[in-house]
Amino acid sequence: AFTAFSSTFTASVRSVALLPDGRILVGGLNTASQPVLIRLQSNGSLDTSFNPGLVASTGAVNKLLLLPDGRVVAAGFFTPSATGQEVELAAFQSAGSLATTFLANLGSGSNGPVLDLVFQPDGTLLASGVFNLWNGQPRASLARLSLAGELLADPAPPPYTDNRDNPNVTPFYLTHFYSLA
Repeated sequence: AFTAFSSTFTASVRSVALLPDGRILVGGLNTASQPVLIRLQSNGSLDTSFNPGLVASTGAVNKLLLLPDGRVVAAGFFTPSATGQEVELAAFQSAGSLATTFLANLGSGSNGPVLDLVFQPDGTLLASGVFNLWNGQPRASLARLSLAGELLADPAPPPYTDNRDNPNVTPFYLTHFYSLA
């Protein structure tokens, strides 16, 4: 039987990931617009051993992606207590601790929200959203990353220009990827 872990906890769920052992990761934001990243047991009870240590600040977890090694990548905008800095993307170990090497390899990451993630057959990640730079490199809302969090050279679509509000001016790029599905 599946039982809710709380009758008073309310959140907007934006992403769910089913773990191989039947537990469930849930990402989103609560009614105070604070990021939520929790793990539920297969019966729906809260798994208190999972502690990602997100600071109760404004933010959200928009997308969760389970990696083959058991880490989970979370996209959105949130502040891990381990860094005190808001990030758009981070990886967490299976117990919830921040994967600091992944975060360090991201460098400055994106300069805007990451909204979707896809694991590719070649073992890389695609991240999409509303950004035109990734770690200082031009990227038109699409970045390909290694599993270690490093930005890969291809693809490198040219970012939108200052002329994005005037489609009659060349070059014009409309490149906000909200979903990779």
